[in-house]
Amino acid sequence: MSATYFLTRRIKYSIERILSPIRYVEYWTHRIPYWIRRIEYLVRRILYFTRSIQYSTERIKYSIRRAEYSTQQIPYWIRRIEYPTRRIPYSIRRIQYPTERIKHSTQQIPYWIQRIEYPTQQIPYSFRGEQFWKADRMLNKRDNPSDGIHRFIVRSYIINLLLTL
Repeated sequence: MSATYFLTRRIKYSIERILSPIRYVEYWTHRIPYWIRRIEYLVRRILYFTRSIQYSTERIKYSIRRAEYSTQQIPYWIRRIEYPTRRIPYSIRRIQYPTERIKHSTQQIPYWIQRIEYPTQQIPYSFRGEQFWKADRMLNKRDNPSDGIHRFIVRSYIINLLLTL
């Protein structure tokens, strides 16, 4: 064995002796003491518990929401009872029908009068305000926006003209 071998071994051991306390401290700092691990475990358990409480409150909220929704809906058997009452019985409709026809025929304007008053249906832009529609509804008693004041005036003028003939 040569002298270099012994020299290198001696240097190696001396370095090991210098490094050993550092390694020892390093070892103990890497290992987490039991009480710290215990605290960490407790914190983790508390977090898990709060998460489970949060989850259960969410489920309760969801069930309340579902209950609210189901109470808003009308049960089927009530709807079945209610349905016939919504429909107008046939006998009433038979009585109503002739009156509806009469009303409809009186509302209809002859074609030749419509042809005369057609240009007046075109409403100027200045008359398209809210006041115009209010006046239109008051005069016509109908919610038909295409039927304007001009049409009403022309219609009444033509009817008066026909009555005087």
